Amino acid sequence: MPTMIHSIKPKLQSIARDNYSSLSFPRKKNSDCWYTPPNIIQLVAKVLGGIDLDPCADDGRNVPAKTHYTATDNGLIQEWRGRVFMNPTYSCPGVWMSKLLLELSTGRVKSAIAKVRAATDTNWLSPVLSVQPVCFTERSNQVFG
Repeated sequence: MPTMIHSIKPKLQSIARDNYSSLSFPRKKNSDCWYTPPNIIQLVAKVLGGIDLDPCADDGRNVPAKTHYTATDNGLIQEWRGRVFMNPTYSCPGVWMSKLLLELSTGRVKSAIAKVRAATDTNWLSPVLSVQPVCFTERSNQVFG
């Protein structure tokens, strides 16, 4: 794991420095589902070398992933593979982060970026901080990990 952290860290730092100064994060009305801005999705695809799976896909499938799991598919009960990008609902990121850690531990998920709030003192984010590279953006509630 240390090799991966060192190889991806400069790329994430560069992306964060160059692209996160003025972002808006649109969301559905009366919902805690936040859409990922297109420029962020492009950067994620560049860092990962493509996106194989979006397990938290919206019905519009705005992330250019090979496979999308919407709420109807329930990505929490599906098997994940490859390069994953997820932007889980704001209200329950913990179950998604637990699922991501499980899939990483099986080796089915090769690399992943999760766009979640920077709740570093929570039970759901703390385990990730100790085993995966993490990039905090300048916006206080946005995290790439």
